[in-house]
Amino acid sequence: MDVYVARNGKQEGPFAADQIVEMIRSRKLLQTDLVWHQELPEWRQASSVFDFLEEPVAPLQATRTKPSSPPPHSGSSAPALRLAGRGARLGAVVVDGVFACLVAMPGLLLTLALTFLVGGGNGLGIFVLAVCLLCLALYQAFLLSRDGQTLGKRVFRVMIVTADTEGNAGFVKAVLLRIVVVALLQSIPVAGGIFALVDILFIFREDRRCIHDLIAGTKVVAMDGRM
Repeated sequence: MDVYVARNGKQEGPFAADQIVEMIRSRKLLQTDLVWHQELPEWRQASSVFDFLEEPVAPLQATRTKPSSPPPHSGSSAPALRLAGRGARLGAVVVDGVFACLVAMPGLLLTLALTFLVGGGNGLGIFVLAVCLLCLALYQAFLLSRDGQTLGKRVFRVMIVTADTEGNAGFVKAVLLRIVVVALLQSIPVAGGIFALVDILFIFREDRRCIHDLIAGTKVVAMDGRM
Protein backbone atom coordinates (compact mmCIF):
# COMPACT_ATOMS: atom_id res chain seq x y z
CA MET A 1 0.00 0.00 0.00
CA ASP A 2 1.44 3.37 -1.02
CA VAL A 3 0.93 6.28 1.34
CA TYR A 4 1.12 10.01 0.65
CA VAL A 5 2.00 12.48 3.41
CA ALA A 6 1.16 16.20 3.63
CA ARG A 7 2.44 18.78 6.10
CA ASN A 8 1.92 22.56 6.02
CA GLY A 9 0.48 22.33 2.51
CA LYS A 10 3.46 20.36 1.13
CA GLN A 11 2.77 16.85 -0.20
CA GLU A 12 5.31 14.02 -0.34
CA GLY A 13 5.19 10.40 -1.45
CA PRO A 14 4.21 7.83 -2.28
CA PHE A 15 5.86 5.85 0.53
CA ALA A 16 5.76 2.09 0.87
CA ALA A 17 4.41 0.46 4.01
CA ASP A 18 7.84 -0.33 5.43
CA GLN A 19 8.93 3.28 4.82
CA ILE A 20 5.93 4.59 6.77
CA VAL A 21 6.72 2.23 9.63
CA GLU A 22 10.29 3.53 9.76
CA MET A 23 9.08 7.15 9.54
CA ILE A 24 6.83 6.56 12.56
CA ARG A 25 9.65 4.96 14.52
CA SER A 26 12.10 7.75 13.67
CA ARG A 27 9.50 10.49 14.31
CA LYS A 28 9.74 11.76 10.75
CA LEU A 29 5.98 11.21 10.45
CA LEU A 30 4.11 13.29 13.04
CA GLN A 31 0.76 12.46 14.53
CA THR A 32 -0.60 15.76 13.20
CA ASP A 33 0.50 15.14 9.60
CA LEU A 34 -2.12 14.36 6.98
CA VAL A 35 -1.95 11.01 5.19
CA TRP A 36 -3.79 9.34 2.32
CA HIS A 37 -3.75 5.90 0.73
CA GLN A 38 -6.01 4.18 -1.76
CA GLU A 39 -8.44 2.86 0.86
CA LEU A 40 -9.09 6.31 2.38
CA PRO A 41 -11.81 8.56 0.91
CA GLU A 42 -9.95 11.74 1.94
CA TRP A 43 -6.85 13.04 3.69
CA ARG A 44 -6.82 12.16 7.38
CA GLN A 45 -4.75 12.92 10.45
CA ALA A 46 -1.95 10.37 10.77
CA SER A 47 -2.88 9.54 14.37
CA SER A 48 -6.34 8.41 13.20
CA VAL A 49 -4.84 6.02 10.62
CA PHE A 50 -1.75 4.63 12.35
CA ASP A 51 -1.18 3.69 15.98
CA PHE A 52 1.81 5.70 17.18
CA LEU A 53 1.87 4.00 20.59
CA GLU A 54 2.03 0.42 19.35
CA GLU A 55 3.83 -1.43 16.55
CA PRO A 56 2.54 0.41 13.45
CA VAL A 57 2.74 -2.49 10.98
CA ALA A 58 -0.81 -3.87 11.34
CA PRO A 59 -2.75 -0.88 9.89
CA LEU A 60 -0.58 -1.01 6.77
CA GLN A 61 -1.03 -4.68 5.93
CA ALA A 62 -2.93 -4.94 2.66
CA THR A 63 -2.60 -6.40 -0.78
CA ARG A 64 -0.38 -4.11 -2.82
CA THR A 65 -2.28 -2.61 -5.72
CA LYS A 66 -1.46 0.03 -8.25
CA PRO A 67 -1.94 3.33 -6.41
CA SER A 68 -4.34 5.95 -7.68
CA SER A 69 -3.59 9.64 -7.39
CA PRO A 70 -4.35 11.24 -4.02
CA PRO A 71 -7.09 13.87 -3.81
CA PRO A 72 -5.96 17.49 -4.06
CA HIS A 73 -4.51 18.85 -0.85
CA SER A 74 -3.65 22.27 0.46
CA GLY A 75 -2.97 23.36 4.00
CA SER A 76 -5.89 25.80 3.93
CA SER A 77 -8.45 23.23 2.75
CA ALA A 78 -7.66 20.49 5.25
CA PRO A 79 -10.59 19.66 7.53
CA ALA A 80 -10.21 20.88 11.09
CA LEU A 81 -9.08 18.60 13.87
CA ARG A 82 -11.78 17.69 16.36
CA LEU A 83 -11.41 19.54 19.66
CA ALA A 84 -10.66 17.37 22.68
CA GLY A 85 -13.54 16.93 25.07
CA ARG A 86 -13.53 18.79 28.37
CA GLY A 87 -13.77 15.48 30.24
CA ALA A 88 -10.75 14.08 28.41
CA ARG A 89 -8.71 17.18 29.18
CA LEU A 90 -9.64 17.00 32.86
CA GLY A 91 -8.85 13.29 32.92
CA ALA A 92 -5.42 13.95 31.42
CA VAL A 93 -4.67 16.50 34.16
CA VAL A 94 -5.77 14.03 36.85
CA VAL A 95 -3.61 11.25 35.39
CA ASP A 96 -0.59 13.58 35.25
CA GLY A 97 -1.22 14.40 38.90
CA VAL A 98 -1.31 10.70 39.77
CA PHE A 99 1.98 10.16 37.96
CA ALA A 100 3.50 13.07 39.90
CA CYS A 101 2.34 11.56 43.20
CA LEU A 102 3.80 8.17 42.31
CA VAL A 103 7.14 9.69 41.28
CA ALA A 104 7.25 11.78 44.45
CA MET A 105 6.55 8.76 46.66
CA PRO A 106 10.21 7.63 47.17
CA GLY A 107 11.24 11.08 48.41
CA LEU A 108 8.22 11.37 50.68
CA LEU A 109 8.71 7.90 52.15
CA LEU A 110 12.43 8.54 52.70
CA THR A 111 11.65 11.82 54.45
CA LEU A 112 9.12 10.15 56.77
CA ALA A 113 11.42 7.20 57.47
CA LEU A 114 14.37 9.40 58.39
CA THR A 115 12.18 11.64 60.52
CA PHE A 116 10.67 8.85 62.60
CA LEU A 117 13.66 6.49 62.71
CA VAL A 118 16.59 8.81 63.27
CA GLY A 119 14.87 12.07 64.06
CA GLY A 120 16.44 13.99 61.17
CA GLY A 121 17.77 13.78 57.64
CA ASN A 122 14.90 15.67 56.06
CA GLY A 123 17.36 17.33 53.70
CA LEU A 124 18.15 14.01 52.01
CA GLY A 125 14.49 13.15 51.58
CA ILE A 126 13.70 16.56 50.15
CA PHE A 127 16.65 16.25 47.76
CA VAL A 128 15.43 12.86 46.50
CA LEU A 129 11.91 14.26 46.16
CA ALA A 130 13.18 17.23 44.13
CA VAL A 131 15.28 15.04 41.84
CA CYS A 132 12.37 12.67 41.17
CA LEU A 133 9.98 15.51 40.32
CA LEU A 134 12.60 17.25 38.19
CA CYS A 135 13.17 14.07 36.17
CA LEU A 136 9.42 13.72 35.62
CA ALA A 137 9.12 17.38 34.60
CA LEU A 138 11.96 17.04 32.09
CA TYR A 139 10.45 13.88 30.62
CA GLN A 140 7.02 15.49 30.35
CA ALA A 141 8.60 18.53 28.67
CA PHE A 142 10.35 16.21 26.21
CA LEU A 143 7.05 14.49 25.35
CA LEU A 144 5.29 17.82 24.95
CA SER A 145 8.00 19.15 22.65
CA ARG A 146 8.11 16.01 20.52
CA ASP A 147 4.50 14.81 20.48
CA GLY A 148 2.39 17.57 22.04
CA GLN A 149 1.42 15.13 24.79
CA THR A 150 2.07 14.46 28.44
CA LEU A 151 1.65 10.98 29.89
CA GLY A 152 -1.91 11.88 30.86
CA LYS A 153 -2.71 13.18 27.39
CA ARG A 154 -1.39 9.92 25.93
CA VAL A 155 -3.78 7.95 28.12
CA PHE A 156 -6.77 10.03 26.97
CA ARG A 157 -5.51 10.30 23.38
CA VAL A 158 -5.46 14.08 23.11
CA MET A 159 -2.64 16.35 22.01
CA ILE A 160 -1.57 19.99 21.85
CA VAL A 161 -1.23 21.53 18.39
CA THR A 162 -0.79 25.05 17.05
CA ALA A 163 -4.10 26.86 16.65
CA ASP A 164 -3.38 28.14 13.15
CA THR A 165 -1.59 25.32 11.30
CA GLU A 166 -2.56 22.42 13.59
CA GLY A 167 1.06 21.29 13.55
CA ASN A 168 3.47 20.33 16.31
CA ALA A 169 3.51 23.09 18.93
CA GLY A 170 7.14 22.41 19.86
CA PHE A 171 9.08 23.37 22.98
CA VAL A 172 8.48 27.13 22.90
CA LYS A 173 4.69 26.99 22.66
CA ALA A 174 3.92 23.71 24.44
CA VAL A 175 6.35 24.19 27.33
CA LEU A 176 7.74 27.72 27.68
CA LEU A 177 4.61 29.72 26.85
CA ARG A 178 1.94 27.25 27.90
CA ILE A 179 3.50 26.14 31.18
CA VAL A 180 6.44 28.27 32.32
CA VAL A 181 4.99 31.70 31.51
CA VAL A 182 1.58 30.74 32.88
CA ALA A 183 3.16 29.38 36.09
CA LEU A 184 4.96 32.70 36.58
CA LEU A 185 1.69 34.60 36.14
CA GLN A 186 -0.07 32.30 38.61
CA SER A 187 2.67 32.92 41.20
CA ILE A 188 1.74 36.61 41.48
CA PRO A 189 0.09 37.17 44.90
CA VAL A 190 -3.72 37.46 44.77
CA ALA A 191 -3.83 38.29 41.06
CA GLY A 192 -2.23 34.94 40.25
CA GLY A 193 -5.02 33.04 41.98
CA ILE A 194 -7.66 34.99 40.09
CA PHE A 195 -5.80 34.39 36.85
CA ALA A 196 -5.65 30.63 37.55
CA LEU A 197 -9.42 30.48 38.18
CA VAL A 198 -10.29 32.45 35.04
CA ASP A 199 -7.87 30.30 33.05
CA ILE A 200 -9.78 27.18 34.06
CA LEU A 201 -13.18 28.74 33.31
CA PHE A 202 -12.11 29.59 29.77
CA ILE A 203 -12.48 25.87 28.97
CA PHE A 204 -16.21 26.57 28.63
CA ARG A 205 -15.61 28.80 25.61
CA GLU A 206 -16.88 27.42 22.32
CA ASP A 207 -13.32 26.80 21.08
CA ARG A 208 -12.35 25.31 24.50
CA ARG A 209 -9.12 27.34 24.53
CA CYS A 210 -8.02 28.36 28.00
CA ILE A 211 -5.94 31.49 28.60
CA HIS A 212 -2.76 29.43 28.48
CA ASP A 213 -3.84 28.24 25.00
CA LEU A 214 -4.41 31.83 23.88
CA ILE A 215 -1.01 32.91 25.22
CA ALA A 216 0.78 30.04 23.47
CA GLY A 217 -1.33 30.03 20.31
CA THR A 218 -2.35 26.40 20.83
CA LYS A 219 -5.41 24.21 21.16
CA VAL A 220 -6.02 20.67 22.40
CA VAL A 221 -7.42 18.18 19.92
CA ALA A 222 -8.54 14.55 19.87
CA MET A 223 -6.41 11.92 18.12
CA ASP A 224 -9.30 9.99 16.59
CA GLY A 225 -9.71 11.93 13.37
CA ARG A 226 -11.03 15.12 11.88
CA MET A 227 -14.40 16.81 11.72
